[in-house]
Amino acid sequence: PDIKYYDITQDYLNQFSAEDYNKIKTRINKSMLEKVENSTLKSNAKNRLISELQKIYILTNTLGWTLTYNNEEFGAAREMQELKL
Repeated sequence: PDIKYYDITQDYLNQFSAEDYNKIKTRINKSMLEKVENSTLKSNAKNRLISELQKIYILTNTLGWTLTYNNEEFGAAREMQELKL
């Protein structure tokens, strides 16, 4: 979550200020984004999306419906492999 700290009650054991917490949060968010970019998470998610759309396509085709995603109508399940996300 995007939380900004403004006032933190400090005592002897807690020497962090609100600014310290915000700096830590910013550093962690940057680190997580870099790790996601360097991982296979996005390509795995795309493959999962295409897999699920193919299942939905089979279901809709069986019922005589058409599958439309981002204003693009699909006539065959293999057309989803070229899907632009």
